[in-house]
Amino acid sequence: MKKHIIFLILVALFAACCQCTGNQNDSQFPNTAVAIDTVFASPADSLEYVLNHVNMNPHERLKVYERLCWYLGDDELDKAIYYGKLGLDLSNVVRDDSLNALLHHNMGMAYIDIQDFDSAQIHLNEALQYAPKIGNEEFEISIYFSFGRLFSQMGNNLTSVEYYEKVIRLSEEKGYYNRMAGALLNIAVRHYNDENDGQAEKYLIRALEVYQTKVENAENHVFSHIFALFSKVYRATKRYEEALEASQKSLEYAQLAKSKHYETGALIDLSSVYAHYYQEYDKALAFANQALSLAEETRNSTSIRNCLHTIGDIYLSAEDYEKGKMYALRALALVNPDNLIGRKVTTRLLTKNLILLTQLAENTR
Repeated sequence: MKKHIIFLILVALFAACCQCTGNQNDSQFPNTAVAIDTVFASPADSLEYVLNHVNMNPHERLKVYERLCWYLGDDELDKAIYYGKLGLDLSNVVRDDSLNALLHHNMGMAYIDIQDFDSAQIHLNEALQYAPKIGNEEFEISIYFSFGRLFSQMGNNLTSVEYYEKVIRLSEEKGYYNRMAGALLNIAVRHYNDENDGQAEKYLIRALEVYQTKVENAENHVFSHIFALFSKVYRATKRYEEALEASQKSLEYAQLAKSKHYETGALIDLSSVYAHYYQEYDKALAFANQALSLAEETRNSTSIRNCLHTIGDIYLSAEDYEKGKMYALRALALVNPDNLIGRKVTTRLLTKNLILLTQLAENTR
């Protein structure tokens, strides 16, 4: 009986999601996603169940393929591309410009993440050609946003910033302030990565102002992210008291958002400030271990590795090389070499981890 009820709920939810429309980068089915998440681990799991157990016509199936390509694009990129290809194959039978545009955009972003930039550019250009047909200006702007991300990943920061500036200009003209603020944030990150801290701070200030004055109901996790970036800029410019204050604000907003992901990041930032700039290693370890507990609760392997690496780095600073080595090796053990392609965060952490192990080895000779 219970399984039958769950099945009926899924069918009803699927019918609801088929009637929804929206922008590609904001979930098209927000209420559906929340509801089905109470039955399965994620919206993608729910939709895969629907795909395998509900009799659908081709148009309904195309909608599910598009949503799966979108939801799985956060992590399971191989599956995202698989469902995207199924959707594009089916689109030869089902003519729906909106869904075709979304599929090409989803595929473009997935290919960016696996660093297949030629394929990414092909799909983003296809999506851009559909934009006038569907008459969705915000969708067109979202494609320019993705081009900014593409060229950033390719190392072409100048072209990346040009696209983001275009997003800022068009978004401000049309009143899409959330998109505008996102582009400002991404430019800030580009400048920070280029060690252009003054420009990074300037764009962060603009982004914060837009979120505070133009974006209705801006979410707390966004402010947590912004203040985390401020903390990084302040640390790079040796303004440690401001860095500490920014990290504390990042933590407060993360807790208001009830986001364990952002809370973990804020705790790591606090631990870094206390370890490297105040040499308060006990306090730093307390924050880092708290972050590790949260990361283990969410089972986010990237966050767990980051926490273990941070703890190892703190022990290195405190000259406790054996414990540092132990945590660094624990972080290294979590790396799956089969998942390195397209996992920029994983490869970046792995590089940092190997550097840390080298430093520890030199100090334990």
